[in-house]
Amino acid sequence: MSSVFDIARSGIRAFQTALEVTATNIANVHTAGYARQDVRLTEILSGAATPLSGKGMGAGVAVADVTRAFSSLLADRTRLAASTEAAATQRATSAAAIELFFTAGQGGIDAGLAAFYRAMTELSAAPASSPLRQVVVQSAGALAGQIADTASGLTTLRQSVGTAAGLAVSAAGAALAGLASVNADLARTPPGSTAANALASTRDRLLADLGGQIGITVSLDPHGRAEVSLAGSGAKLLSGDSVAQMQARLSDRLELDLTTPGGPTRRVAVLAGGALGGLADALGMLDAARAELDGFAVRVAGVANSMQTAGADLAGAVGMPMFSLRGWHAAPAAGNAGTAQVALDWPPGGGPQGPLQLTAVDGGDWVVSGADGAELGRGRTAIAVGGLAITLTGAGRPGDSFQLNQTDGSAANMRLLLTEGGQIAAARRLVSVPAAGNTGNASVTLTPSPPAASGLVALADLLSGGSGAAAAVSLKSAGMVATVPAQGGTLALTSVGQPARASFASDAAALAGATALELVTPRGTTRFDLTRLADGTPRPPGWGADEIAAALNDGRLRADGMTLAALGGQAAGRTGQLQIAVAGELGAARLVAPGVVQLARLEPGTPAGGAAQVFTRNGVHLAGSPLSPAEAAALLTPANGFLPGAAYDAGPLNTGYRGMTVTPRWSPGAQTATFGLGGVQSPVAGPVAARPVTLGIAGVGTAAVTVPAGASAAQAAGLLDTVLPGVTAKAST
Repeated sequence: MSSVFDIARSGIRAFQTALEVTATNIANVHTAGYARQDVRLTEILSGAATPLSGKGMGAGVAVADVTRAFSSLLADRTRLAASTEAAATQRATSAAAIELFFTAGQGGIDAGLAAFYRAMTELSAAPASSPLRQVVVQSAGALAGQIADTASGLTTLRQSVGTAAGLAVSAAGAALAGLASVNADLARTPPGSTAANALASTRDRLLADLGGQIGITVSLDPHGRAEVSLAGSGAKLLSGDSVAQMQARLSDRLELDLTTPGGPTRRVAVLAGGALGGLADALGMLDAARAELDGFAVRVAGVANSMQTAGADLAGAVGMPMFSLRGWHAAPAAGNAGTAQVALDWPPGGGPQGPLQLTAVDGGDWVVSGADGAELGRGRTAIAVGGLAITLTGAGRPGDSFQLNQTDGSAANMRLLLTEGGQIAAARRLVSVPAAGNTGNASVTLTPSPPAASGLVALADLLSGGSGAAAAVSLKSAGMVATVPAQGGTLALTSVGQPARASFASDAAALAGATALELVTPRGTTRFDLTRLADGTPRPPGWGADEIAAALNDGRLRADGMTLAALGGQAAGRTGQLQIAVAGELGAARLVAPGVVQLARLEPGTPAGGAAQVFTRNGVHLAGSPLSPAEAAALLTPANGFLPGAAYDAGPLNTGYRGMTVTPRWSPGAQTATFGLGGVQSPVAGPVAARPVTLGIAGVGTAAVTVPAGASAAQAAGLLDTVLPGVTAKAST
């Protein structure tokens, strides 16, 4: 039987615990995540029973447990409300920042547009005024700058969203790491103990911190351990003490890359809740604002450019566009290891078609390639591709790359093309003047009606990037193939054919044992001795395809004294391959070794194209060779880019048209022989078919020679070298 003192002692201990819990509640009244604790007391019964009571007597009081005033439902609602508030706060902050860019006031777009309109209105009253023209140029430049600056500001703000998202992800990661530690401690702590309650309060505080950064859903197990998922997607962020690693990604939307320990990376969109949800909403608002600004810039430029091109400038010429929205952007690859930076400059119009790929290669060079992978340019610090100037600084590592994308139509690219007031097209291009004797009241309205676009590719775009004849583009065999803009400049067109080619795939041993090369052409079989050089010495041992090709080209390896060049051919070699190119037809090619004859893979040649023909779209023939009526009728159709009703006019052919200078030169073969006759250049085509050639020199006389079909340039030169005194013919390939 417990004594009175034992009962009193139990009461003192129980209420001491209750006082401690009450003091803890008071001290943590403002602590985030803390939940009020209550002490639950229970009676201590003695084990003995008496005849009067029938049960054990009371032996005092004890603390049964310390409970937390906690409701999972209320905690979830509170956390959701706090997360929604954090998202709204972030969204409101971003909206206010966007609004600042469009607030009316000094230096804003609205002020610039008003100044431009005012300057144009004043110029319309005195279109010849140079000072007023200069004011228009200045106000147009200021407007373009204000629009571009606003777009750049929105871009910077967008980048700040990415930075803020990274900070929010870091804070969320820290909260998740803390929760993983709490989960591990809860697993080792008896439920309902004071230590377990303290851990639960820490858990709730960390969950509140996490919910302030990102929308989450939470479930608790019997030990109070939290399992956390991403709201909306259900992706697991925390399970036990396993934490998913997060990384923010900014593309057309805000996304998270989630990586669980030992698992794959999963990319999910940020939907709602927390600072990240607010940033995702802010990103959508920013992109909408940028799209509206881009549309506004396109409309302003379109109206101004239409006005310009419909009028005439101070010199009477057709007005040029006022604004340009053309642009490029260099996007570095995520895995770049070097420090290279790229700066781009581009012309107002024309230039290459994107996207382009800029890649660092061995040796320190950078290579620009098109969408088809073809190399368009190469350099170390500066590369030019079709008017696009690429400047590189810093050091790149082999394999580093940048994607060069066109950003035409972006407000950030807006710039003024006019450089002085005289370029403003403030005059009408068409004026109607009534005759003095008119008696009626008729009026005439004249409106420029530019022809519709031909739908053909621009010649500069079609041929850009070609570094020589080997990179030329194969065009259509007949008809219009491309357009040339109506502006000053020089246009040079050359029409060439392709030689026939023979390719041998041979290893070093096969080439080392080769004794002869046989080429079968319309003139017969020509056999090149590969065992001895022209000076009679044996071919050096160890020669591969490169050395054999070089000796064939420079004449050290010959066929009965004839060089490959005299045959109109050229050789090329690289490891494992020897290639022979010959003008005209090539029936067969054989590489002969003792007991072995290897046949080459043949690629037939193509004859030279016809003379390049240049027309206006209404049928005026500017350069080329005359067309027959049937040829003109077949060519001058809308399908070939001509205007409806175009009529063939060969009057100005090769003589100049409206100040144009035309210098035709025809080179219809892979080889050309040029004759100097008293300072007059008379190009003669390399032989494709038999043709007569007549030479004449004043005071000397004339001579006619027929160059036979299939003759090479060297053979043609041999025929022409002796026909007139004082005339020397020289052939070059």
